[in-house]
Amino acid sequence: MAAAEPGTPPEPPAPHRDPVPGPEARPGGEKNGLVMKIPPEEEEEAALRGAGASGSPKFTGLGKEELLREAGMPLWARARMVLLVLFWGGWLGMLGAAAAIVAQAPRCQPLPAKAWWELGALYRAPPKAFGGDLKGVEKRLGYLRDKLQVGGWCWAPCTPQNPRGDKIPALKELDPALGTVQDFSALVQAAKEKGLKVILDLTPNPSGDPVWEGAGADPVVHQQVQAALSHWLKEDIAGIFLDGIDELELPPMPWEMLEAPKTGGNSSEVGGA
Repeated sequence: MAAAEPGTPPEPPAPHRDPVPGPEARPGGEKNGLVMKIPPEEEEEAALRGAGASGSPKFTGLGKEELLREAGMPLWARARMVLLVLFWGGWLGMLGAAAAIVAQAPRCQPLPAKAWWELGALYRAPPKAFGGDLKGVEKRLGYLRDKLQVGGWCWAPCTPQNPRGDKIPALKELDPALGTVQDFSALVQAAKEKGLKVILDLTPNPSGDPVWEGAGADPVVHQQVQAALSHWLKEDIAGIFLDGIDELELPPMPWEMLEAPKTGGNSSEVGGA
């Protein structure tokens, strides 16, 4: 310190300051260089909140003995009993209601037995396009069963066409271009051995010949068609197919008579589309 010049008043002494403690010496890790003091009212509030010295909350609820004593009071015992009764009563009520609904529900009706033509697909094709003739079709029965996996074969037309324009077609005859009656019987037998059904298409007018128009209401035609049905059903075929019946302009009652052959001693059916 330099000596003061003569006549100069001495400088006042510097104020005394306490040294600022380091971070490790500051309470609570204070880093702003100031010493904080918590007011007494804040300390009391922190104690009421359950803050301990480490800052973690403390449980200030009821103890075990106090909790058991409160739970054993009559009010809480009755409340627990009421809630328990309501729970089990509601559960048993829902169980009884479900059982009553199941018991009163109508029973499922058994499914009607399906006919054989409803159990699998049927393949319909004329013999000339499928095998050429009856013998050619017989050779391809394995293809129908193994490759196409069908349950039967409906083939048409099998009767001679109507080149002369006859009003009554020859439904009892087999088209000579397809083969003989013996060939037809052999085809039916081979199909049965392979589990296939043979359906015969006996549509009286498959080509839509206008000469046949109006013959659907002719009683003679009805007799001829019914006689042809009876004739072919004796050949052990599975059924007969008649196409276009629903398009005829006549009452359906005469055509319903054509179903009479199916009530005979075989399992064949007469169907129309």
